[in-house]
Amino acid sequence: MVYSLFNYTESPDEYHKRVLEILEWGSVCYPMRYQPCMTLEKDSYISPKWTSEELEMVQKARRVIGYGGTFPPYEGLVKKFREAKDFEEAFSLYPLKRSKNKSKNTQFIQTKIN
Repeated sequence: MVYSLFNYTESPDEYHKRVLEILEWGSVCYPMRYQPCMTLEKDSYISPKWTSEELEMVQKARRVIGYGGTFPPYEGLVKKFREAKDFEEAFSLYPLKRSKNKSKNTQFIQTKIN
């Protein structure tokens, strides 16, 4: 397992390249958000090269497409990071596709709520 610090001196695109490199080694990548020691509030520091949205993208991706807060070197995950043209594409989550056919119970509940 390799710990990878983000929100420090690198840009999001540089971080994307580092995560890809770790995954291509066959190692598990464990993202760790950088916070200065003198920060009074957890997760309040945002590096000049990062935005709060980009930081949230990493946090969500590690929970949704990762496993146990990490990025394991699964073939599909490595492919996603390799084929991504930039940070945004690599760490974006695609919306779930909803079926057009709703069950009767769901229709009943929605009717009662409306």
